[in-house]
Amino acid sequence: MTGTINNWLTAYAEFLYDPEQSFGAGTITSLTRNQIQARKGYVLFGDLCKFPLYLAVGKMDAPFGQTSTVNPFTSSTMWHAFGGLAYGALLGGEFKGFNASFMAVQGGSQFRALHTPVKETNVPSRLNNYVCDINYTGHFCDVCVQVGGSFERGSAYCQDFPVVHFEPCKDNNPAWSVYGQLAYCNFLLEAAFAKTLDKWPGTHNPNPPLDIYPASKVSSFDIGGKYSICQNECFRYDISLEFSNFVSGPSGSPWERQNQTVFGLSALYRESSKL
Repeated sequence: MTGTINNWLTAYAEFLYDPEQSFGAGTITSLTRNQIQARKGYVLFGDLCKFPLYLAVGKMDAPFGQTSTVNPFTSSTMWHAFGGLAYGALLGGEFKGFNASFMAVQGGSQFRALHTPVKETNVPSRLNNYVCDINYTGHFCDVCVQVGGSFERGSAYCQDFPVVHFEPCKDNNPAWSVYGQLAYCNFLLEAAFAKTLDKWPGTHNPNPPLDIYPASKVSSFDIGGKYSICQNECFRYDISLEFSNFVSGPSGSPWERQNQTVFGLSALYRESSKL
């Protein structure tokens, strides 16, 4: 739901019902898993037609890397590994093709992919985490190119073994990302890479015989392309193909990687309904 109060003030809220993927106990019919959550909700201040800066406060996606996908309705492994969602305040700006953003993030274990310890606990409180991103979009003849890079002080990959979601960390593990996108006529090509600065302690299993594999850094790679066909004024068809991976262990380990290849086909009817 989006509400525009005036040219300078907008509110956004997104609600999610997902009993199958909830972390609650029991089956998909249990009360602990049948909850409706406010997945996102923030207030946005700014009017880019009059001033190049804007401010958002609330629960929102962190501006880290390129976690979008060319496929319809299927998240990439890059999003699964590094797509952050947290409480915070975001300051952004646009100027002559450049877009920069800085988000002060509440510390502790956040909803997705962000974690910095708060006095050795996982309790969200202090603004001791941050995410920053800068990208440039340029038009050259019929080609539109975007390149960018991101950095975050605390990623999700900081727990010791055994790894349990949202458990406290001893220290934060920063991460960086580079990405790009190229659009030409009906073609769209995008690629991204992200990696932690430090090794993830939890990737080392101290129990024999798996203790032969050392701790490793975490990385993810994503590349995808899409071709659009405008059949008529009513329909637009998109054909897409994407590969993404998540590397979370040393070479040869059972937990080294997970790969994902997705083929997509969609039809957009009158710019409103997608099948």
